[in-house]
Amino acid sequence: MNYPAPPNASRRAERRAVTRDANRRRARTAFGYPLAAGALHLLTIPITLVALKGATEVLLGYPITWDRLWAMLAETGGMSSLVAGILTQVALAGIALVVAVAFRHGIARAAVPLIAAGIAGVVVSEFVLGGIAGLIAGLLSIAGGLKARPRRPPPEFAYTRSGYGLPPSPPTPPPSEP
Repeated sequence: MNYPAPPNASRRAERRAVTRDANRRRARTAFGYPLAAGALHLLTIPITLVALKGATEVLLGYPITWDRLWAMLAETGGMSSLVAGILTQVALAGIALVVAVAFRHGIARAAVPLIAAGIAGVVVSEFVLGGIAGLIAGLLSIAGGLKARPRRPPPEFAYTRSGYGLPPSPPTPPPSEP
């Protein structure tokens, strides 16, 4: 019985090139997601600070200055968590913007760090600093990473004893006459 010849090297190289080009196109189309996520991570900082000042004024019942807010945060020990949250949002924005540049150049491998940064952004925004804006930025990062992640080429074909694909079905018996 003759078995099919394995695919030659030129055909494999052609399939790899087609897959590489598809991954580059996928990365380029996902360029806007990390760009928007990075901008939103940076916008999260002033939004959160204004919301913090507003919430403090509501709790106190009278308006306060920014200097008084900083002094109150320093007295209560909240300044360290605020600074850590701000630095984390800046780092997440930096990661998202670097990945956006990589996507623009067609580097789809940058999707994995973007997904990890998106997950970290969701967690940080929920528990430290960021709120809804940071949550949306993290989700944008995750969506951009999932859209741009590289894919492998599909398998060539399955080898079986009878050649390509599944074995043939057995013949059906002829219908019997009544």
